[in-house]
Amino acid sequence: MRQRLAAIAYALLLMITVAGGIATAIAAATLPLGNSEQLPAAQGAVRVHTLGKEGTELAINVRRLLAPERIRAGSQMFVVWARGTTPGAAAVNLGVLRLDGHYNGALQTSSTLTSFELFLTCEQDAAAIAPTSPELMAVQYQSN
Repeated sequence: MRQRLAAIAYALLLMITVAGGIATAIAAATLPLGNSEQLPAAQGAVRVHTLGKEGTELAINVRRLLAPERIRAGSQMFVVWARGTTPGAAAVNLGVLRLDGHYNGALQTSSTLTSFELFLTCEQDAAAIAPTSPELMAVQYQSN
């Protein structure tokens, strides 16, 4: 009897776990970032976790960047932006790539957008409210 109750409890716990996973509808994808003429050797990827209507969690990793000031005079950092897919959508500053000594960068962030274009620019200010330089690396993401 005790084993049967334990088996039933385990089955119920498993059903609740599976149902909870379906309800949150989490999806994940890894997308390559396209590079540009200014960063021909750069390679990057974005790991996107879609959280249903709540938005997305993003993990951006880029290798072989150059010093920002070598790309655009006066620039001090690479800023990551997201722009919604509706016509005329404004870009939103998602944060600054943290660079190591070899110009590899990373950023963990989130967005309320579920479909967007993600791109990098060189900026002078981490709090920039709009991109001031051309897009350097970009990718489009469309949720299901």
